[in-house]
Amino acid sequence: MEKKVEQTYEIIEVCLLAGKIMLQSGAETYRVEDTMVRIAAAFGLGKTHSYVTPTVIIFSAEGMEP
Repeated sequence: MEKKVEQTYEIIEVCLLAGKIMLQSGAETYRVEDTMVRIAAAFGLGKTHSYVTPTVIIFSAEGMEP
């Protein structure tokens, strides 16, 4: 179980890094949100949510215990 949680955190980190790179490159916030959710889905994370502004990226996955 712990390995699955660690893997999920790594997927979230990848999504956040992709979002950060896109924002720094001038991408629109809606594209950043969509891309992050699609990356997570490609890795098997189904229920994710993202909120992006020019200065903030918030990303979450449902069903995760801290």
